[in-house]
Amino acid sequence: MFSDPERNASVPYGIHYHNGKLYENHGEHGEPALFLIDDQMRVLYFDIQTGLFGRPTPDDLRTTIKYIKKIVK
Repeated sequence: MFSDPERNASVPYGIHYHNGKLYENHGEHGEPALFLIDDQMRVLYFDIQTGLFGRPTPDDLRTTIKYIKKIVK
């Protein structure tokens, strides 16, 4: 898990930040985002979602990782 309260990393990647004004009961928070990064700091996969139901499952991620391992050298 990664926290970015100053939004130094999230803003460049387009991760939406809620300021708590639209939905008062949700407070301030960033949208969930998932990044798979290799040892050279290259982003190999990312998923940024605003909805609860479009997020990848653990099985989806395992499939994605297997595929990336095949094609990235």
